[in-house]
Amino acid sequence: MDGSRKNSRDEALSVMMVTPELPSLGSSMTGSPAHIYKTCRELESLGVKVSFFYIDKTADAQNAVGGASIWGRIGLLFQTLRKKKPDVLHCHGHKSAFFALLFAKLFRIPLICEIHGLFSPSVQKQANTRPLLSRVSKLVETPTLQWCDHVIAQAQAMKEFIMQRTGVAGSRVTVIYPGLRVAEFADYRGLAAAIAGIAQEEKVIMYVGSTYAYQGLDLLAKAHTRLAETQDNISFVLVISNKTDGEDDVIGQYGFVPQKTKVVHLSDNSSLPSYLKRADVLVHTRPNSLDNLNVQSKLGLYLSAGKPIVTTNVGDYALLLADATGCIVVDPEEQQIAKAIMEAISNPEVATHASRDNRLLASKYFDSHNNANRLLSIYTAVIDQSSRNLRS
Repeated sequence: MDGSRKNSRDEALSVMMVTPELPSLGSSMTGSPAHIYKTCRELESLGVKVSFFYIDKTADAQNAVGGASIWGRIGLLFQTLRKKKPDVLHCHGHKSAFFALLFAKLFRIPLICEIHGLFSPSVQKQANTRPLLSRVSKLVETPTLQWCDHVIAQAQAMKEFIMQRTGVAGSRVTVIYPGLRVAEFADYRGLAAAIAGIAQEEKVIMYVGSTYAYQGLDLLAKAHTRLAETQDNISFVLVISNKTDGEDDVIGQYGFVPQKTKVVHLSDNSSLPSYLKRADVLVHTRPNSLDNLNVQSKLGLYLSAGKPIVTTNVGDYALLLADATGCIVVDPEEQQIAKAIMEAISNPEVATHASRDNRLLASKYFDSHNNANRLLSIYTAVIDQSSRNLRS
């Protein structure tokens, strides 16, 4: 489907992304901000006009109205929608959807809410939190999702949880996994990265991502300790995306074996394909928690690289990788993880299947261009339904 198709106003399809303030383009970013920008880039490649509205923007140099106050933002949203009237509002998170919902109904603009993660209210003792506001946000989650025109979940497990918690019908929830440009990693033909302190003959177990607790680095470190007791030719490389105090901080905090662990900080992702090529096994040992019901684009990245993968069976991972012989999925337990890593290293069939099959899975589920076309189909459906409602 082509986003440049004409709508009822004989213009290209226009979508406004409603979201908390995002870091500026060009800065190093991961998680939701990176996902939102990648989504917009692909939509624009399909001819869609994309604009942004930040519900909590701290400064608004381009607009005379608004600013940091909530009432300023509400007034600015009213004026913006009255003037531009986009075809669709694509809200990221239920708080963004709640912020925009009244005006979406007022101006009869279809509203889609994409859920990036399951919301849990903060508690009194957490630093830099507003527990009362957080609980109010929790209270409005169910009615907000029920009033949205459509909901996007980042995993089948998340969809089922949303349906159970809010009562939203399954027909109004679509699963789209966070994407990436698969070809950037699948088609890499350059040299593998040379990592200081790691000999060419050593096996490299690589993790790519952040140090946040839900990523499971503590589980991985415990598995590393078990492996280090019997294996001398294995080194762990942690390619860390978020800011940390340094290599020793990451290794010491989680308990990796210092002599057999290297931490790499990349200023941008241009060299990431060369690091993935150096890996013998890619690992993602997520713990079993509500924070991990979603599927991260990291899995798509790993699959694109065509390397053996060891991961834990939380969220949709076991579902997605059930028939992938190049991937080993185990319970989030250190002994099973260590055993799976050894299997991935020592069994040549795992590497053969990974090289042959993993990139096909990446293209099927994670390619950002394909995902943008899926989004475009949802936009078209909610616009058509809104038009039918107006005529009836």
